[in-house]
This record gives sequence, structure tokens and C-alpha cells, in this order.
Amino acid sequence: MSSRSRFSGSLRSFFVLLALSAASSGAAQSKEMTVEWKDGLRFESPDSEVYLKLGGRILNDWAWFPERSDASVSTSDATEFRRARIYLAGKLGGGLIFKSQIDFSSGEVAFKDMYMGIEDLPVVGELRVGQMKEPFSLEELTSSNYITFMERSPAAAFDAERNTGIMVQNGWSNQRVLASLGIFRNTDETGSGSGDARYNYSARLSGLPYEDTEHHRLIHLGIAGSLRKTPDGMYQMSIRPSSHLTDKILHSDVLMAKEYSLAGFEAAAAIGPFSVDAEYRLTNVNVIGGDNPNLTGFYLAGSWFLTGENRPYNHFEGAFGRVKPIKPLGSGPGAWELAVRIAHVDLSEANGGQLDDYTAGINWYANNNARVMLNFVYSDANENGQFSGLQTRFMVYF
Repeated sequence: MSSRSRFSGSLRSFFVLLALSAASSGAAQSKEMTVEWKDGLRFESPDSEVYLKLGGRILNDWAWFPERSDASVSTSDATEFRRARIYLAGKLGGGLIFKSQIDFSSGEVAFKDMYMGIEDLPVVGELRVGQMKEPFSLEELTSSNYITFMERSPAAAFDAERNTGIMVQNGWSNQRVLASLGIFRNTDETGSGSGDARYNYSARLSGLPYEDTEHHRLIHLGIAGSLRKTPDGMYQMSIRPSSHLTDKILHSDVLMAKEYSLAGFEAAAAIGPFSVDAEYRLTNVNVIGGDNPNLTGFYLAGSWFLTGENRPYNHFEGAFGRVKPIKPLGSGPGAWELAVRIAHVDLSEANGGQLDDYTAGINWYANNNARVMLNFVYSDANENGQFSGLQTRFMVYF
């Protein structure tokens, strides 16, 4: 079957799912559903026990790279749809929840979130089963709709991202403390995977030791860990500069290893329109019959809203959320944000070298659902050469 046929079939299936879910949810309650816009189309029962939300995102990127004779990566100007997603999520009564999110940006169908679950369980809180993000890293758990820069830092290459598994998550002290624990398999972009004893274990603990909601001030701290199996008994780490429209610039050796471990440490602070966040990652690879190399990465980032907004915090995810302009386009200038980030990755113990990466950005939030981003990136990979580029993103998300 062709890619076009698979794409069309999956799209039809998604909208069939949407229609059936809406019909079955309404029938289950035998109540009239209200329809309203809450930064996305939302159907909700009067008692809020049943609701459906339809959303999506379109991220269109453009990049311009000056040619360099010493560059070891592509320096051709380029454009792409970085993400093109549609999703349906909600509650089906009795605490049952689900989310179905599909990405079409590559021309192939990829599952992003595809899980079901139940909330408000004793002790464990919320239970999810399916394809989802593993609980690891502040910037990874912050949606790509809300990250400050066009790309997460090069250090995010260490992160586990999405796999199929079972996860429990609970919060305490008015959701100021959040704990997550999950068991996952290595799976492909449709959530499929096979093989014996290929299970990964990930956990994260995060919290707000200080929060002043009235003045938009907070301090976030977190720690995460993961014990992981390697695909096919081999491990290699490859790092890209802070641009998805160029090649990966660092590559470690291919290591014979059946497992490796990840540790992550995160901190963030926000004072009104100012914020700063930082993370450190450590990967230890359990090499068969050899030394166990440590691979590391970190970033430090800061931002300032010239128009007085702040970065909202999502207590239920332990991550940052949607920026809402004080005066959106039509009644004002929208929200304007300046941001800078430095990042470093060290693969030296696996003969991969080091990367220093610098990003400066300007973000314009037209309203709650549209943003334009401009990033300048400079990366120095030492013997692998330097890289620089200017890139922009036009995005809608709801």
C-alpha cells in the first residue's frame, strides 16, 4: 500500500473515531452536550463528567544557512512542516480518560499520544496505558506548542521521549509535588515493538518548593531516572545542533551494550515576565566487556516578556504551559518575548567529541493559538566544524 493510501486511510479512521466517540459519549450520559471554544473545540456534559476536546497543530519552519567550507553538516536553505498533528482527548465518565494524537508531517502516519486510562485512583492517582511520553525531563514534558525555542536543546537527544507502556502519576500538596513511574517497551512510531525482556523503567519526581500565584513567581525542582534496554544490543548517540533542518553533527562510537541508564536533574525559576531554566543529563552505558562511558549534556536558558506576560505552569504535568497574551492581536500587540540559551554535550568518552550550542530567539504570540518564532543558532563542534543559521517558524496550535 502506498504512503498516500495509508495516510488517507488513517485520516478517515481518525474522523470516524471522532464521530463515534462524540456519539457514544453523548448517548452514555443521555444529556445535552455544550460546545465551546477553550483554546480548542470542546464538547462537555453539564456535570463535566464527559467531555471531548478536538485540537491540533501546524508548525512550518524555514531556515537560511550561510555556506561554510569547514562545516560537516548540510548548509542548504530549507523548509519543512516540523509538525502537523490532530488529536482527540477527553473523559468518558467514571474517571475514564483517553487521548489519540496523530502526526502527518513526514507524509507517514505516526502515533504521538495514543493512550487510555483512569484517574482519581486510590494511592496511585492516574493510570495510563498506551503510547505516551515517558516521565523524564522538564523540556521534554513541556509541549512543543509551548517550548521557548524552535527546538529543544541538543542535550534533549538523551531523553526517552515516547514509547508504549503503563504509567502511574499522582500529585500532592495541591499538585505542587508530582511523582510519575512507568514501565515501557522500545516501540516504533505506531507503538509496535517485539522481543523478550526489552522493558524500560522510568521515574520522575518534581515539585514547587516555592510558589506565589498572585505575583507569578515560582521555583521548580525535579529529578528523573531511567533504566533502559538497547535496540539490537547496540548503543550510539548522535547529536544535532538546535535546528531540525540540518544534519546531526556529533556521533559516538557504536557500542556493544544491552542496557544503559539515564539521570536527569532540572531546575527552573520564574519572576513575573522573567524566567530561567536549566537541566543536566547523564547517560552511563553498560558496555559488554569494556569500560562504561559517561555521556553528558546540559543547557541553561532564560527569557523575558517585553509585554509583561509570564510562563504559566501546568501542575498536572510538572511543566510549563500555554502563554496567553495580555492584549492579543486585534486589541493590542500580542506578546513579545526575548530568549537566550547555551547548551553543551560531551560524548568524548565514546569518541564522539563535544558540542557547544548557542541560541537567541524572538517570539511573537499573536493570541492564545498562534505564534511566530525567530531563532539564530551557532554551534561549535570543535574538530567537526562550526554551524550557524537563521530560522523561523509559523505555527498555529489549538
